[in-house]
Amino acid sequence: MAARRFVVTGWAAACLLSAGLLAAGCDGSSTADAAAADRDAQTFASSTAAAGSTSGTGGDAEQIREASGTRFDCPSPQRNPRIPTNATCVNVAISDLDGDGLPDRLLVFERTPPGGGRTLLARAILATGQESEIALDSQLDAGDSLHPTILQTIDLNGEPGDEALVAVGYGASTADAEILTVLDSRLTAVQDGAGARFPLLIGASAAGGDGYRCVARTGTTKPSLLVNHVEVDGAAGTWTVTRFLYGWQGPRLAEFQRSTSSQTGQPTEAQLDALSYGALTCAKPYPAAS
Repeated sequence: MAARRFVVTGWAAACLLSAGLLAAGCDGSSTADAAAADRDAQTFASSTAAAGSTSGTGGDAEQIREASGTRFDCPSPQRNPRIPTNATCVNVAISDLDGDGLPDRLLVFERTPPGGGRTLLARAILATGQESEIALDSQLDAGDSLHPTILQTIDLNGEPGDEALVAVGYGASTADAEILTVLDSRLTAVQDGAGARFPLLIGASAAGGDGYRCVARTGTTKPSLLVNHVEVDGAAGTWTVTRFLYGWQGPRLAEFQRSTSSQTGQPTEAQLDALSYGALTCAKPYPAAS
C-alpha cells in the first residue's frame, strides 16, 4: 500500500534547517492537505465497498474522521462512542493496518487524570471491529505544551498492512518517533533487538541527524532498514556517516551490521538526499544495500 504522510514528507534539508521541524510550509498540515486526506480516506472506503466488501467497523467507527495535528496544535475534537471520553488531542489515521485490504483507524491521544501524570496512548480500531490499545513511550513532560502526532503510515516490513510513525517527543529540529504495527490483530510497538523501543529520530539540523531508507538484502524478501547517522564537525571541516543495518525479526528490528566513513568539507544537498537525511523512505523496488 502507498505511504500516507501526515507531517513527515521527506523534507529537503534546506527546509529543515531554515524552518525547523513541523514548521508551517514544511509539515503538510495545511487546510488543503487536510481536505486531501479526507478525500483519500473517502476514496479508500468507497473502493473497498465497490469491491463487494461486507466487513467493516460498523457505524460508529466509520464516522471517525482522519485528523492530524502538529507538535503545537491538536486536531479539532470529534465526538464518537468509540473515542474515549477522557481523551484529548485525538489524532486519527485511516489506513490498512492489518493487511486485509480494509480501512482501519489508528487513534493517538493524550490522557491526563486529575492530579495524575500525562500519558500518551494509541488505539487501533480494525475494520473487523477488534480494538487494542497500548501506552506510548512518552517523552513529553506533564506541563509541556507540545503534543503527540501521527507522522506517517507506511509499509516498513514488507508484510501486508502499514506501520505507523508516532511522535512521542521533540528536539529542536527532530521528532522522537515510536513505530507501531499490528500483529495478530493487536497493536504493538516495534522494539530493537534487546527488547527496548526502537529509536527513530525524524528530522535533522546543521550539526547532524539521521536518514532512514528501506533496502533489499540477499536471502530475504523483507526490506532491511538502513540508518545513516550523520555528524558534521564544522570546526574540523569534516563530516562522518555511521551506517546501521537492521533486519526484521518478528516485531523487532535487530542490528546486524555497522560501518563508519568520514569525508572532508561540508556535505552537499545531493549527498544528504542520497542518505535520506532527515526523512524516511520505503518504497518498492527496494534499492540494494550498498
